[in-house]
Amino acid sequence: ARAGLPDAPRRLAPAASRVHTSCPFRKSMSKSPVTLGSYRILSVAGEGQFAKVYVAKDDSSKAGDTLWAVKQLKQIEDLYVEREIEILRRVKHQNIITLREVFRFKGRLHLVFEYAQSDLLKLLDHYKSGLPSGVVKTFTRQLLRALAFCHNQAILHRDIKPENLLLCAPNNEKIIPTDT
Repeated sequence: ARAGLPDAPRRLAPAASRVHTSCPFRKSMSKSPVTLGSYRILSVAGEGQFAKVYVAKDDSSKAGDTLWAVKQLKQIEDLYVEREIEILRRVKHQNIITLREVFRFKGRLHLVFEYAQSDLLKLLDHYKSGLPSGVVKTFTRQLLRALAFCHNQAILHRDIKPENLLLCAPNNEKIIPTDT
Protein backbone atom coordinates (compact mmCIF):
# COMPACT_ATOMS: atom_id res chain seq x y z
CA ALA A 1 0.00 0.00 0.00
CA ARG A 2 1.16 3.52 -0.78
CA ALA A 3 2.14 6.19 1.77
CA GLY A 4 2.24 3.76 4.66
CA LEU A 5 -1.46 2.98 4.42
CA PRO A 6 -2.09 -0.72 5.04
CA ASP A 7 -4.72 -2.73 3.22
CA ALA A 8 -6.38 -3.62 6.53
CA PRO A 9 -8.01 -0.90 8.64
CA ARG A 10 -5.52 0.97 10.85
CA ARG A 11 -6.63 2.97 13.87
CA LEU A 12 -5.41 6.47 14.58
CA ALA A 13 -5.84 8.22 17.88
CA PRO A 14 -9.56 8.85 18.41
CA ALA A 15 -10.74 12.41 17.96
CA ALA A 16 -13.21 14.19 20.16
CA SER A 17 -16.61 13.14 18.91
CA ARG A 18 -20.11 14.48 18.92
CA VAL A 19 -23.20 12.33 19.15
CA HIS A 20 -25.74 13.06 16.43
CA THR A 21 -29.03 11.22 16.40
CA SER A 22 -30.67 12.27 13.16
CA CYS A 23 -30.07 13.97 9.87
CA PRO A 24 -32.98 15.07 7.68
CA PHE A 25 -30.75 15.23 4.59
CA ARG A 26 -29.40 11.70 4.38
CA LYS A 27 -30.62 9.06 1.96
CA SER A 28 -31.66 5.65 3.29
CA MET A 29 -29.86 2.50 2.24
CA SER A 30 -31.08 -1.10 2.07
CA LYS A 31 -31.96 -2.98 5.26
CA SER A 32 -29.05 -5.45 5.04
CA PRO A 33 -25.96 -4.27 6.97
CA VAL A 34 -23.08 -3.04 4.82
CA THR A 35 -19.66 -2.50 6.36
CA LEU A 36 -16.41 -0.78 5.45
CA GLY A 37 -13.79 -2.10 7.83
CA SER A 38 -15.30 -1.82 11.30
CA TYR A 39 -17.82 0.83 10.19
CA ARG A 40 -21.46 -0.16 9.70
CA ILE A 41 -22.91 1.97 6.91
CA LEU A 42 -26.25 3.60 7.76
CA SER A 43 -26.82 5.78 4.70
CA VAL A 44 -25.24 7.63 1.81
CA ALA A 45 -24.57 11.25 2.75
CA GLY A 46 -23.51 12.32 -0.73
CA GLU A 47 -21.43 11.60 -3.78
CA GLY A 48 -19.10 13.78 -5.79
CA GLN A 49 -16.72 13.40 -8.68
CA PHE A 50 -13.93 12.00 -6.51
CA ALA A 51 -15.63 10.36 -3.52
CA LYS A 52 -18.72 8.87 -1.99
CA VAL A 53 -19.53 9.77 1.63
CA TYR A 54 -21.37 7.44 3.97
CA VAL A 55 -22.90 7.99 7.41
CA ALA A 56 -21.65 5.17 9.62
CA LYS A 57 -21.18 3.85 13.15
CA ASP A 58 -18.00 2.21 14.42
CA ASP A 59 -19.24 -0.98 16.04
CA SER A 60 -15.80 -1.71 17.50
CA SER A 61 -15.66 1.64 19.34
CA LYS A 62 -16.82 2.46 22.86
CA ALA A 63 -18.65 5.45 21.36
CA GLY A 64 -21.13 3.16 19.60
CA ASP A 65 -23.80 5.84 19.14
CA THR A 66 -21.44 8.33 17.53
CA LEU A 67 -21.98 8.91 13.82
CA TRP A 68 -19.00 9.23 11.49
CA ALA A 69 -18.62 10.35 7.89
CA VAL A 70 -16.69 7.72 5.93
CA LYS A 71 -15.35 9.20 2.70
CA GLN A 72 -14.62 6.44 0.17
CA LEU A 73 -12.25 7.83 -2.44
CA LYS A 74 -12.55 6.89 -6.07
CA GLN A 75 -9.42 6.21 -8.11
CA ILE A 76 -7.53 9.51 -8.05
CA GLU A 77 -3.94 10.71 -7.99
CA ASP A 78 -2.26 9.46 -4.80
CA LEU A 79 0.06 12.45 -4.42
CA TYR A 80 -2.86 14.87 -4.07
CA VAL A 81 -4.60 12.59 -1.57
CA GLU A 82 -1.43 12.07 0.46
CA ARG A 83 -1.00 15.83 0.75
CA GLU A 84 -4.62 16.33 1.84
CA ILE A 85 -4.32 13.58 4.46
CA GLU A 86 -1.09 15.11 5.80
CA ILE A 87 -2.79 18.51 6.12
CA LEU A 88 -5.91 17.07 7.75
CA ARG A 89 -3.82 15.15 10.30
CA ARG A 90 -1.91 18.34 11.10
CA VAL A 91 -4.77 20.77 11.65
CA LYS A 92 -6.39 20.73 15.07
CA HIS A 93 -8.86 23.58 15.56
CA GLN A 94 -12.33 23.80 17.08
CA ASN A 95 -13.83 25.05 13.80
CA ILE A 96 -12.12 22.57 11.48
CA ILE A 97 -13.55 19.10 11.13
CA THR A 98 -11.43 16.31 12.62
CA LEU A 99 -9.94 13.48 10.60
CA ARG A 100 -10.32 10.41 12.82
CA GLU A 101 -8.81 7.64 10.76
CA VAL A 102 -7.43 6.66 7.35
CA PHE A 103 -7.56 3.09 6.07
CA ARG A 104 -7.61 0.97 2.94
CA PHE A 105 -10.40 -1.54 2.54
CA LYS A 106 -10.74 -3.74 -0.53
CA GLY A 107 -8.12 -1.64 -2.30
CA ARG A 108 -9.90 1.70 -1.78
CA LEU A 109 -8.79 4.53 0.46
CA HIS A 110 -11.22 5.66 3.18
CA LEU A 111 -11.07 8.79 5.35
CA VAL A 112 -13.18 8.93 8.52
CA PHE A 113 -14.31 12.33 9.80
CA GLU A 114 -16.57 13.74 12.45
CA TYR A 115 -20.11 13.57 11.11
CA ALA A 116 -21.62 16.87 10.00
CA GLN A 117 -25.41 17.00 9.96
CA SER A 118 -25.65 19.57 7.21
CA ASP A 119 -23.83 22.31 5.35
CA LEU A 120 -24.28 26.04 4.88
CA LEU A 121 -25.89 25.64 1.45
CA LYS A 122 -28.71 23.50 2.88
CA LEU A 123 -29.16 25.98 5.72
CA LEU A 124 -29.37 28.87 3.24
CA ASP A 125 -31.99 26.92 1.27
CA HIS A 126 -34.00 26.52 4.47
CA TYR A 127 -33.97 30.28 5.20
CA LYS A 128 -35.43 31.60 1.93
CA SER A 129 -35.34 35.23 3.13
CA GLY A 130 -31.76 34.98 4.40
CA LEU A 131 -30.06 33.91 7.59
CA PRO A 132 -30.67 35.91 10.77
CA SER A 133 -27.88 38.45 11.35
CA GLY A 134 -26.74 36.77 14.57
CA VAL A 135 -26.24 33.48 12.74
CA VAL A 136 -24.32 35.24 9.95
CA LYS A 137 -22.04 36.90 12.52
CA THR A 138 -21.40 33.61 14.32
CA PHE A 139 -20.65 31.69 11.11
CA THR A 140 -18.43 34.47 9.78
CA ARG A 141 -16.46 34.64 13.04
CA GLN A 142 -15.96 30.85 13.06
CA LEU A 143 -14.98 30.76 9.39
CA LEU A 144 -12.47 33.59 9.77
CA ARG A 145 -10.92 31.95 12.86
CA ALA A 146 -10.56 28.65 11.00
CA LEU A 147 -9.08 30.33 7.91
CA ALA A 148 -6.67 32.41 10.01
CA PHE A 149 -5.52 29.23 11.73
CA CYS A 150 -4.97 27.52 8.36
CA HIS A 151 -3.12 30.51 6.93
CA ASN A 152 -0.86 30.63 10.01
CA GLN A 153 -0.01 26.97 9.25
CA ALA A 154 0.77 27.90 5.60
CA ILE A 155 -2.38 26.07 4.45
CA LEU A 156 -4.63 27.60 1.81
CA HIS A 157 -8.17 26.26 1.39
CA ARG A 158 -8.86 26.66 -2.32
CA ASP A 159 -12.52 25.67 -2.36
CA ILE A 160 -14.48 27.83 0.07
CA LYS A 161 -18.17 27.63 -0.82
CA PRO A 162 -21.39 27.07 1.15
CA GLU A 163 -21.55 23.30 0.52
CA ASN A 164 -18.02 22.94 1.96
CA LEU A 165 -18.91 24.68 5.21
CA LEU A 166 -20.15 21.75 7.23
CA LEU A 167 -22.42 22.20 10.24
CA CYS A 168 -21.82 19.72 13.06
CA ALA A 169 -24.11 21.26 15.65
CA PRO A 170 -25.94 24.54 16.25
CA ASN A 171 -23.48 27.46 16.17
CA ASN A 172 -20.61 25.11 15.37
CA GLU A 173 -19.23 25.00 11.85
CA LYS A 174 -16.36 22.99 10.53
CA ILE A 175 -14.68 23.32 7.15
CA ILE A 176 -13.31 20.62 4.93
CA PRO A 177 -12.70 20.34 1.20
CA THR A 178 -15.48 17.95 0.25
CA ASP A 179 -14.74 17.64 -3.47
CA THR A 180 -11.77 15.30 -3.12
